[in-house]
Amino acid sequence: MKTLAAKPRVIQLSAPDLTYEWDVRNNIIFLTKGIREKLHLGPAPVISREEFTKHIPIENSEARENVLREMLTGNSIAIQELVYPFDSVILHSYLFVVHREANGAARTIIGNVSIQEEVSYTPSYSCDDKVLLHGFLRYDVKNRTITLDSNCAALLGYEETTPKNISLLEFRAMVNPEDLNGLVLRAQLIFEHNQWGNDFEDILRLRRQDGTEARFLLHISILARNERRQATEVVGSLRIVDEFTHPVRNTNLIQAISASGDGLWDWDVVHNTVSYSPRYLSMLGYTPEEFPAVPESWMNSIHPDDVERTVSMQLLVIDSPQNGDSFECSYRMRRADGTYAWILGRGYVSHRDANGKATRLVGLHTDITTPQGNRARLEDAVNTDSLTGAHSRWYFNSEVQRVEQAHIRPASILVFDLDGLKLVNDYLGHDCGDRMIREFAALLRQNVRSSDCVARMGGDEFAILLHRCPKGKAREIMENIAKDVARHNLHPDAIPLHVSMAASTASCMDTTLLDTIVDADKEMLRYKHLRRKTTLKSIKDYIERYTCQLVTLDIERYQGNLADK
Repeated sequence: MKTLAAKPRVIQLSAPDLTYEWDVRNNIIFLTKGIREKLHLGPAPVISREEFTKHIPIENSEARENVLREMLTGNSIAIQELVYPFDSVILHSYLFVVHREANGAARTIIGNVSIQEEVSYTPSYSCDDKVLLHGFLRYDVKNRTITLDSNCAALLGYEETTPKNISLLEFRAMVNPEDLNGLVLRAQLIFEHNQWGNDFEDILRLRRQDGTEARFLLHISILARNERRQATEVVGSLRIVDEFTHPVRNTNLIQAISASGDGLWDWDVVHNTVSYSPRYLSMLGYTPEEFPAVPESWMNSIHPDDVERTVSMQLLVIDSPQNGDSFECSYRMRRADGTYAWILGRGYVSHRDANGKATRLVGLHTDITTPQGNRARLEDAVNTDSLTGAHSRWYFNSEVQRVEQAHIRPASILVFDLDGLKLVNDYLGHDCGDRMIREFAALLRQNVRSSDCVARMGGDEFAILLHRCPKGKAREIMENIAKDVARHNLHPDAIPLHVSMAASTASCMDTTLLDTIVDADKEMLRYKHLRRKTTLKSIKDYIERYTCQLVTLDIERYQGNLADK
């Protein structure tokens, strides 16, 4: 079928996320690797919508279509939530219209899915108007406006409970001042760079139109980014947690998301209390009486050999933002039966006082216990990129955190982007693309010390952390890498490497490594833009010589929005 040769506009087909993209005009659905595997849909990354709906019981299909109809045909609804059976599971889908035709009809819809494995009931499409739990929103990055759906408008107390547009300033004015700074900081991090992920959640106190306050769980997702890694498509949801008519000091994340599969915790540093979710306690076999809501319960359960490094890491983060606002570590915790579980602990600072000390931290625990023989394999899988043998993105981020906490300066960051990888994958195949990636990773490692951190950050992105490395030395290393790339390209059998690269140095603790990474990345992207056309033409010429087939670059997939830059 000709339409099945189309390509998705937003999602990455190889991603592990449970996401799909619906091309409404061609009536086809693109499926990420994650959703194909989870729903057992086979290896094909694109299927017709008709084939997709065959998995939904007939008695549910009509109701589902009725709910979708207004979203598909008009501008008023951009976000929709659906719950329906799919084969033997229940799908909970959040749908977002990301592109519309000139007449307002939906052109591209993104679906994010969560799955309930056991069907214990048939979900209904009707809802009780008296119980309004959550709504959806979309942020227009360019115009700095927020579109609220009718549920959001009702939750925030607007008299006309229809979809509504408000400015970003109007929304910020609703946020309790004590919650605003933390929200702005986290939003800036994920909006400006994908280094910090594409999602975040926070509990906010929002003032409604009648002057009362309520506490909401805000979830934000970045659906698309531009060439500079900045967010361009942003959607979110707003879910009510509880209502009150006066400010509340303690915001408790556990109340909102205690149903999660991981163990959740919420640490109020000011009052020295910690809320542990039911799942947190059950994974260790404790009752609330056996594990009181204080930090000492956690500290006293850590294996003696792991206490110093685990607790000190978190206390450093609490003490000052110079030590970072997030942490991740693995350690052993004692279960109620006396045995130990390996825990992957993650958390971040959501609020700090005027002196910079953390007043609230939230996070989660994941039980990663495996047989002892598999322990090394687990750690290796977490720390190492399987394709190249370089360090993983997770390991790089933890090394950055370690260098910050140890106050190591000077420290330099080198960032790299392999240009034209999509072109090579499309015309020469992913095996050739993988070969390029492996050869470049080997080239990077031969230019640095064994103690430096060479990491693959994504498909075609690499970074190097050089601790105790001044600016001049970092530049010298980058120049040597560039010379090695040029020598590699002289070999007649080599797939030519075209690499955009940049370096930045934090000479003292006044400059954070986060700022250093952002500076290096911006410089690399400027360089990439300047040489993009020349680079793509060089790769095009190589592919045409190698395959004797015509290569076209006149498509957005390779050219990008050059005119806008």
